[in-house]
Amino acid sequence: MDMERVSQPLEGWFGFIRAGFVALFKKLFRVNLYAMAAMVLAVLAILAGAAAVYFVGGMPGWALLAISILAAIILVVVSRLFGLALYKVVDEEHGAKQKVDIIGVAKQKAVPAIIYGIIMLVIYAIVLIPFGLVGLGLTAVTAVNVLSPFLQLGAWLVSIPLGFFLQFTLFELVLADKGAVESIRGSFGLVKRNFWETVVFSIVRAATGWVVSVPFVFVLVVAIFGAVIIGVAGGIAGAMAGGAWPLLGTGGIALMVLFLIPFSLVCNSTDEAVLLSMSYRYWKTIRGDIKLEKKAAKPAAAPSEARAIMATPESPVMVAPAAGAMAMVPEAKKAQTKKPAPKRAANKKSS
Repeated sequence: MDMERVSQPLEGWFGFIRAGFVALFKKLFRVNLYAMAAMVLAVLAILAGAAAVYFVGGMPGWALLAISILAAIILVVVSRLFGLALYKVVDEEHGAKQKVDIIGVAKQKAVPAIIYGIIMLVIYAIVLIPFGLVGLGLTAVTAVNVLSPFLQLGAWLVSIPLGFFLQFTLFELVLADKGAVESIRGSFGLVKRNFWETVVFSIVRAATGWVVSVPFVFVLVVAIFGAVIIGVAGGIAGAMAGGAWPLLGTGGIALMVLFLIPFSLVCNSTDEAVLLSMSYRYWKTIRGDIKLEKKAAKPAAAPSEARAIMATPESPVMVAPAAGAMAMVPEAKKAQTKKPAPKRAANKKSS
């Protein structure tokens, strides 16, 4: 296992997050705003269909409900297609020379993304539905499904490997411009060739996700608790007023809905800025798009350097740098071996 394939992408990701988190968050928030708008319209379509059944009634009302359900399904698909631009935004912030067009990405990737979604629905249906059918059958026969926890565990044990091997499929589809089937094969191949490195990376990513989600979970619990208190207070006030549901109770529900929309936008954008960029760096590394920096081994000491280290304290070589020592050792040796000049002959006696 080459841990450099995990450590170096994480080091690069950490530096990127420190420098560019705010800019990435803003762009991701804009994409999520598009996707959230489509989801809100889908909910409103369902509510409009239900209102048609109640107020119109009969076949026209049910026909309007069917139309509203179809419109809601289309809007949900559009919302998911808008979300594909998230991958383009991360790529852009990491240096890709392109401007992200949210609607343009949705149009460009609509066909392969829808095919991919259908394939995944079929795969998960084949994998997970048998566990549910067995559970329903046991419940019908025994009236108590004692094996339900084990069936749920089996479903998890099957679905987790699928998610593990296919976690880079959308990167392949959106950024590598592959088709649906080729993207699935590409993700599977990358994970297979880097199996243990991806196991370590997935553990680190999951732990990071938990750390990031803790503050948001705390805020959400507090908000839900506050909405429940407002609703209970409204119910009590309604009972005291003769059973009519007062404005206080419905106001609590409305406030909760209004809070959840911006809260989910901030939560999703933060989560994607951290985790999507982490997966992007690792994906680029195992594909070979980001080259690993090979750390050079420390060279062994040259013979001349070894002799310099063993020189006597009186020698000037001891305080010289290694390169200087290599140049000065021969000079010192030459000075040591040089014979002293012969003394001049004594002056001849004067005649």
